[in-house]
Amino acid sequence: MKTDLPPFPRLGELYRVLANALDTRSSADAQHARNVDRLARDADFDYALLQLAAEQLLGQALRKYAGAELANAVVNSVRSLTEDYAGLVAAVPLDGLGREQALPILVEHWFVGAGAAFLLNARKSWDGPDLRCLLAPAIEPIAVVLDWLDSDLNGLGSQWVKALYPGSTGANRYMQNQLSRWRRGEHLPTLQSVNLVAKDMAARWPGKQKQVMNFKRWCVLALALRWFEREAAAWMPKGQTVRAWIDREILMNVPARDVGATLMAKVREAAQSQQALSKAGLALIESLKRSTPKAADAQAQTQQALVAFKQLLIACDPQGRCSYLLPWMQARWHVLCGNVVDALPHYEAAYDAALYRAGPNQKQIFEELLVVAAQCGSSKPVLKRTKHQAIALGFFKAPDGSVVEDWEVVYFKNQFANMFPFQGRFAGAAEVEGDGQLPFRWLNVDDVTALQPDLIKMDRVVGLKTVDEQKLRRPQLNLFANTGQADKVRQLLTAGASLDQLDVTGGSALLAAIQCFEATGDRSTMDILLAQPHRKETLDGVTAKKKLTPLLCAIECGASDVVARLLEMGASPHRRGMTDGVSPLYRCMNFVGWVWNPHRMELLSREKLQQAPDAHMADANRRYGVLVTGVYGDSPQLSEMANRSPENRAAFDAVTFAAFNKLKTTHTRQSLLTSIDALLKAGARPNDAHNHPIAGYTPLMLAAEGDAVEVVDLMLQFGGQPLQPDAAGRNSLHIAQYWQSEKVLHLFQQRGIT
Repeated sequence: MKTDLPPFPRLGELYRVLANALDTRSSADAQHARNVDRLARDADFDYALLQLAAEQLLGQALRKYAGAELANAVVNSVRSLTEDYAGLVAAVPLDGLGREQALPILVEHWFVGAGAAFLLNARKSWDGPDLRCLLAPAIEPIAVVLDWLDSDLNGLGSQWVKALYPGSTGANRYMQNQLSRWRRGEHLPTLQSVNLVAKDMAARWPGKQKQVMNFKRWCVLALALRWFEREAAAWMPKGQTVRAWIDREILMNVPARDVGATLMAKVREAAQSQQALSKAGLALIESLKRSTPKAADAQAQTQQALVAFKQLLIACDPQGRCSYLLPWMQARWHVLCGNVVDALPHYEAAYDAALYRAGPNQKQIFEELLVVAAQCGSSKPVLKRTKHQAIALGFFKAPDGSVVEDWEVVYFKNQFANMFPFQGRFAGAAEVEGDGQLPFRWLNVDDVTALQPDLIKMDRVVGLKTVDEQKLRRPQLNLFANTGQADKVRQLLTAGASLDQLDVTGGSALLAAIQCFEATGDRSTMDILLAQPHRKETLDGVTAKKKLTPLLCAIECGASDVVARLLEMGASPHRRGMTDGVSPLYRCMNFVGWVWNPHRMELLSREKLQQAPDAHMADANRRYGVLVTGVYGDSPQLSEMANRSPENRAAFDAVTFAAFNKLKTTHTRQSLLTSIDALLKAGARPNDAHNHPIAGYTPLMLAAEGDAVEVVDLMLQFGGQPLQPDAAGRNSLHIAQYWQSEKVLHLFQQRGIT
C-alpha cells in the first residue's frame, strides 16, 4: 500500500525551508546541512540535532553576514515556533488528509501569522521600510528596501548606487547591474552578496553604520519573503500571494486563529467519503481495547475483523492516509494473544505510518511500542529511535545524558502489566514474563538480616531475591549500610572494604546510610561512614536514576550536622542533582518556604496537585517509579485518581496529610539556617540561576519569595545580588513585592535596594 507524505511537514523540513529562504544553507557547515536533510527525510531520528538546528543552520550564518541581533531574533522565534508546532502535530489528527490539503491551511492559519508577528517586532526594533509597501504584491520586496535606503543616505536619493559604485566599467558596472536585477526581481540576492554590498556602503559612508546594518537586516527579510512567495505559487489559490496573506494578518493585528479547528473541519469533510472505513476502524479499536475483558471467541473474531479491515483499506485508502491503524491493531492483537515478540514489527510499522499524521494516537502508539520493545529485551535501537521522536514532539523532557538509560528500560518493562493487564487478554493467552510481579523490589527482611558479611571478598556483590522472586544485586557494604546493620558495616570496614564501591545506580554506601537515616531515623551506619575519609568523586557522585547525592539527601532529611560534616569532608557545595538539577543551596530554599510560610506552601501544593504534571514533575514521577502516572509520567492527575472512589479519596488525603506534615516538621528554622550558613561559607553561590520552577530563578529569589528575611540577610552578606533578573526580567525586589514579603521588603529598604 502506497503511503503519501505525512500531512504535517516534519520539523526537519521546516528547518530546511527556512534555511533556503534565508539563504543560510549555502553558508552552513556541510554536516549540519546533511543532518537537516536527514531530519527532513527520516523524521526526528536525533532530538539533539533538532535542538541545535536553529543555531547551526540559521543562526551561525546570519550572525556572520547579517549581525547578531537578527540572528538572535530569528533563532528565538524559530525555536518558539517549532515548539508550538510540535504541540500542534501531537494534538491534531489528520487522518484522511494529504499534504496538498493540509499545507495551505497550515500556511494561511499558522505560519503566515508567525511571519507577520516577526515582521511587526522587527519593525519595532529596527528602522526600515513601511511594512505595507514591503508586502504589496505588485512591488518587489527588495526594491522596497532599496527605495527606503534611497531616502536615508546623505540625501542622495536614487543616486546612491552610482555614488557607491561610480563609473560604467569593470566591477562597479557589474555591481550596478546586480542591484538593478535585485530591484526588478530578476535575481534574488544571496546572504553573502548582501553582506558584500553592506561592507562597501560602510566603507563609503562610515557615519551611516546604523543604516547599513538595518539595510542588511531588511534585505535578508525581503529575500525570505520573495523566496516563500515563489515557492508557494504552485499551490496558492489563484490571485493570492504569501505577502498578501501576511499583510492581511498585520492589518488585523495578527488575530489568534484556531488552526486545529480549521484542520479538523477539513478532516471531517474528507471523512464523509470514508464512512465505511471510519466505522470499521472504530469497531476494531473498541474490540481490541487493552484492558476490557474479552469474550471466549474474541481472538478469532478480531482476527477476521483485521483481515476485513485490510481489504477495506486497499479499496478505500490507496494513498495510505489511515494505514497506521491496521498495524497498530495487529500489534495489539498479538500482545493480547501473549505473543509480544510478534507484536513488535507491527508496532514499528504503525509508528512509521502515524508520524506527523495521527495526532494524539501518536502518543499512544509510541508508549505501547516503548513498553513492548522493553518487554522484548533486545530492542534498544527501537527504544532509542522512538524516544528521540517522542522528545521532539514534547512527550518527554530532554535528558541530560543518554536518550534511553538502563533504569528507563526497566521502567518501560514494568509498565507492561499496567498497560496490558491479564484480564484484558484473550482467553487462553500465553503468560508474559513479569505477569504477577510487584512494580517495585521488596526484600524479605529476614533474608537481609540472616545474610553474613563476606570478610574475604569484602567488595562482593550479593544477590538476593525479592518477595516476588525478582533478582536484586547490591554491594554488601551498601546493602548493610542501607538496612542499618552497623556491626556488619564495622566488620567490613575493618576487613578493608572499599568505601568508594558503587551500586548499579551509582550510589555509594554513604548515600545508602543517609537514606536509611531519612527513612528510619537510625543514624548508626551513617555515623560510622561519616567518620571515614571518602574520595571526592564518591562524595559528589550523582545516582543515574533519581539524581541523588549524599549532600542533597542530608539536606532532604534536615540533618544540618551531616551537611556540615559532608562539606568538611570535601563535598562540593555546587554539585547539582535531584530530578530538576538543583544546587544544594537551592534545595534548602525549597524547604525554607515550608518553615517560614507553611500555610501558603500547603495551598500552593494542593493547587499544583489539581494540575497536570509539567515536564519536570513527569520526569520525577518516572525516575521515582510512580507507575500509575504511565509511560510518560504525566497522567492521570492525582486529584483525578482521588476522585474515582471514596476509598481513593481517603487514601489520597491521608498520603498528602502525611507528606505535608513531614515537610513542616522535618526542618526547623535553626537547622535550615545552620545548613545555609555552612553552604555559603563553603562557597555556595546565592545568585546561581536555575531552570525550575521559573527560568533564571536563584536561591536568593526563592528566599525573597518566602519572606525568609534571615536567609535573605545571610545571602546578602555572601554576595547575593537582589537586582539580578530572572529570564523574564524580574529580580528579587520585584518578587518580594509581588508576594508581599513585608520583612524582606523592609530589609531591602534599609539596605537602599530599590
